[in-house]
Amino acid sequence: HRVLDATLTGAFYCCRAAAGIMERQESGAIVNISSINGQNPAALVAAYNVAKAGIISLTHTVAAELASYGVRCNAIAPFLIRTELVGAALDSHPGMEEEASAKAALGRTGRPDEIAAAALFLVSDASLMVTGTNIAVDGGKSIGVPPSASAAMA
Repeated sequence: HRVLDATLTGAFYCCRAAAGIMERQESGAIVNISSINGQNPAALVAAYNVAKAGIISLTHTVAAELASYGVRCNAIAPFLIRTELVGAALDSHPGMEEEASAKAALGRTGRPDEIAAAALFLVSDASLMVTGTNIAVDGGKSIGVPPSASAAMA
């Protein structure tokens, strides 16, 4: 319940509050944070996977409901982002970051500024025709190409 409430229910209430303001002003952009786990679930984190899949569905629904008001709604789906909290966990488990990074085509974990850059794009005029999408910012994890395979294509 805690994961679903904080992740999915929290996003729902934030979207609802923002929607009221943005409907009245007839413009706006909402950016939700989903996860690649919302489309490609990992074992042993069912509540997280379901909550992030729910955010993707919420994003599609909000985009459809608010489009006629000029409001866009999109989501960003990160893989493993080295935040302060995640970094501490990775640092306390030697080899974990390398193992996770090996699953992404770019062969590394992401940085918070890379998520911020995607969010800035989604709220900028450069994305005025983008709504209802879930953008993977995952270093290629969702395409399932390990770094060695992408090197073989060269």
